[in-house]
Amino acid sequence: MPTVDRTLSPLHRSVRATLLAATLIMGGGTLATVGGCASSGATPGPVTIDAASPESLLASLKAAAGQSFNRYLEALRSATDCERLPDFCRLLQAREDAAREMVELRDAMAETYGAYGANAGTIMLRSAYLEQFEAIERASVFSSGGDLAILRIGTEVYRMRLQPVGWRIVQFPDPPYDPAASADAIEILVARIDAIRRDVLDGRITDMEILEGRIAGAMGG
Repeated sequence: MPTVDRTLSPLHRSVRATLLAATLIMGGGTLATVGGCASSGATPGPVTIDAASPESLLASLKAAAGQSFNRYLEALRSATDCERLPDFCRLLQAREDAAREMVELRDAMAETYGAYGANAGTIMLRSAYLEQFEAIERASVFSSGGDLAILRIGTEVYRMRLQPVGWRIVQFPDPPYDPAASADAIEILVARIDAIRRDVLDGRITDMEILEGRIAGAMGG
């Protein structure tokens, strides 16, 4: 059995900083609490989007977020005109993969290090993703009754348009990053975190301090 560093406060502080940095790479937040995390168990069916009105579309996004952050990202991607915004849809898919990988790492920490690992993993997720969940809960839409509407999630503004298939997001907020390059970076991060998770499960990471260093290295470049 790997040894466990039972002094977790420094680890928690460091992991919080590295994962918050990761959310910037991802272009936003992700999961919140254990109850709001994507499950690493059986895959649920596809999300259902009610695109009959801007309000019903927002309600669908909030309902998906109530299940997990990955479900929210899936719903956001389903509500987006991906033919018009392919790079953003690829970025959303990469963020889904990254969020799922982080949950699987948390599960591996719990399996290998017991309650201490589970506690540290849960704090990692809450620290990184709680803000985004709160932004989704406060999200709102504005429509003047025509075929254009505005969706606000936190400080970000998305433009929506009524199409034959219903309301769709047709313009994302102008990002301070290139969505294709961000998707590339997240895919690299996913591979790194997957390698760390496998090393945890195979016993090659012998304590939490080593794990902290591996996570920081994966996030930092």
